[in-house]
Amino acid sequence: MEPGDLLHLYQNGRHDELTQNILYLLSEFANQTVTDLNPVQQSKIDAFVECILEIFVKSDYTIPPRYREVFVFALPAMSNLVAASRFQNTDPQLEVLLKEPNTFAKILALYTPRNRIEIDRKWLFDQDPKLASMWYGRFFHAATSSRTQAVHEHLRRHLQYIDDQYNAESYFATEPIFFSTYIDAEVEKPIKEQINSAITHRLTNVQVRNRPDPHRIAVLTHRWFPGTSVYRAVNVFIEAMADKYDL
Repeated sequence: MEPGDLLHLYQNGRHDELTQNILYLLSEFANQTVTDLNPVQQSKIDAFVECILEIFVKSDYTIPPRYREVFVFALPAMSNLVAASRFQNTDPQLEVLLKEPNTFAKILALYTPRNRIEIDRKWLFDQDPKLASMWYGRFFHAATSSRTQAVHEHLRRHLQYIDDQYNAESYFATEPIFFSTYIDAEVEKPIKEQINSAITHRLTNVQVRNRPDPHRIAVLTHRWFPGTSVYRAVNVFIEAMADKYDL
């Protein structure tokens, strides 16, 4: 695929197919480990990024609803691809989109910690609380390498506001709990309290029908292996209970 192929799809109004191809390119890039770029590779990345960003600011191109969550999931790939190009970030495109109507999904797809521009978080949550909640958690993954002071400060500011509409059932809803520990200890406690409160609120009317055994405990996590912070922090407690409980 060449950048011109994407423009051809746009010009012919084949926006669903165009969106699929952009997401395919992002997934392919996400699966690559790139440590260096030769001039030919750099030129190709620049051309693709320029094409994608040009399409995103077109007023007649909108992200189809069924792909909006997929673009939020692809936020790290978008962030890294743009950072690898001569554009570095998407500030100019966001400035354009913020002045146009019906651009919320495109804004979320382009807004990462590498941006210098600041967008009102409350406004984002007011547009679509569920999608904004997913984006809020995914935001932390969009600059996990080559972190600069500017990126770190943006992440700190990101943590300082979490909306009352935060959806604890969304993808990546608990990500701020982990990242806040490493980004800003001052906001770690309140951010965790607010997310736990949101989870509790969502579970208020859930009825659990079981026959609990006080001597049995189940631990549910996808991070239970040596090297993760969860394992290091909790394993000692699990081991201490091993003789008294059926784990």
